[in-house]
Amino acid sequence: MLGRPLFVAIALHGHPRRLVPLRLLAWSAVSAVPWLVGAIGPDDLRLPLWAVALAVDYAGLLTGWPLPRLGPAPPSGWRIAGEHLADRYQQIFLIALGESILVIGLTYSGRGSRAGAPPPSPSRS
Repeated sequence: MLGRPLFVAIALHGHPRRLVPLRLLAWSAVSAVPWLVGAIGPDDLRLPLWAVALAVDYAGLLTGWPLPRLGPAPPSGWRIAGEHLADRYQQIFLIALGESILVIGLTYSGRGSRAGAPPPSPSRS
């Protein structure tokens, strides 16, 4: 969550739309703390910390990721292309379909898919 907005902000150096990924980067840095502490911390604090992180993420989205001196990002600066989203969802669908076909094939072949285990040797009778 930190790498993508950082890369986009660097790539958009000098562009007026650069402020949107910078805002997202700042809010993601704030929410990263409870996400990570919840992941590596005690089990009884995991759910409350993740709830705080999720609340920070949604608060940023709903308020336009406001920053001091900059205020919130206007929705006109977000610019989302429908064609791009359709391509992304198509790729996700194709990956899921391929995984399903792979699992079905492994299941019906009887070989399984144990990671790190050598393939079973054919039995000789």
